[in-house]
Amino acid sequence: MNGLLSLLLAGATLSGTVEEQAPKPKIDVSAQIYMPDGKASGASRRVELGTEPVVLYLYTGKTLCEARTVSTEKPMVAGNGWKLELTAAPGTPAAKGAAVVKATWQRLWEGGKELSSAGSKASTVTLTPGNTVPLDTIDGAGRRLARDVAVRVQRWKPGDPIPAEIQRDKVVENLSGRIDAGKSEVEKMQQSYGDHHPNLVEARSALEWLQKRRDEQVRLLIDEAIGATGGPSLVDGCAALSMNLQVGIEKPGSFSPVTETELWLIHRDPSGKETEQRQVVRSRESSGEYFFDDVKIQTEKGPVTIEIYGSVHESMTGEGGEPWLLLDVRRRYIATGPRTPRQLVVPAYTWKTKEGNTSYRQTIHQNEVVSFQLLPLPDDEGALSGHRFSVRVRMRVLQ
Repeated sequence: MNGLLSLLLAGATLSGTVEEQAPKPKIDVSAQIYMPDGKASGASRRVELGTEPVVLYLYTGKTLCEARTVSTEKPMVAGNGWKLELTAAPGTPAAKGAAVVKATWQRLWEGGKELSSAGSKASTVTLTPGNTVPLDTIDGAGRRLARDVAVRVQRWKPGDPIPAEIQRDKVVENLSGRIDAGKSEVEKMQQSYGDHHPNLVEARSALEWLQKRRDEQVRLLIDEAIGATGGPSLVDGCAALSMNLQVGIEKPGSFSPVTETELWLIHRDPSGKETEQRQVVRSRESSGEYFFDDVKIQTEKGPVTIEIYGSVHESMTGEGGEPWLLLDVRRRYIATGPRTPRQLVVPAYTWKTKEGNTSYRQTIHQNEVVSFQLLPLPDDEGALSGHRFSVRVRMRVLQ
């Protein structure tokens, strides 16, 4: 009897262990971009849902047509997108392989701008294999220029008031604020130093540079919105109709292969000398994070440390069904430098940190190497002039 009882108890323990180790549901989260011709593409990520909430950020660049990203970290800059939190909800799903999930989302960016007072929404949904559930939609069709507005902005020239449709651009807005502060500082310096003081001459030169840069940015935005599209059409140059936030669940028995991503960071200094770093990322979810070693540079204005890191994704397909790579690059510049009179208008080389985030989208084939040139941050004031950085990527499926 004791032997039989022990066997039964052992069986109960084994059964309980199997139940505790039951596979956790794997949820597919995506942001799909829909175009006027009916085609769709987007960014996606598969997450394993356990007892702890999963928090993701799904976003694009300034327009819906720019690179799309799904990340566990909130971006410093984005144009459209959400914060999404997923938790397992109580209840037993009716269908095999289904899952009950509570989704809480907040729209943080829309129309190229960060939303200052965005509320959150929540919904408990039952996900069945092979089906997706839409949660929210960001409209893209409404951001179009009327013909009379297009004609008006197209006639703009330096010195004219900046059109309201262009003034809301973040770069233009930032430059305008710096110009206003610079004008105020120039007036104070003129009262203190007189018209011919060297500091005043330098401050005026810096102010002219800011105004020229803003004029160039305004003209570029107008040309992109009108000239590049062949006529009055889009305020942001993008024809996308919408971006949809949606969740689904993988089909039973599906298997994600291991993807190996090889990355090289190439730094070319002003003399032409190149240095290289290599990183290898392996992931079963076709996405992973990478971190290069800090790059330390001595400039004329002082030492600068560059941190470059980010994530890679290969879980999406292009319009023709071919695989494509999304490379998310984050950069942080850390520098110190002497205070100069020029800082009164242009805070060049005196910043502590400057951060930026850029996403690159590229079709890619097995073992193909693609290269991405990293552009300077828009507000680094030329601290790294002459230095060039690029990232090369090669991806292959291991199993």
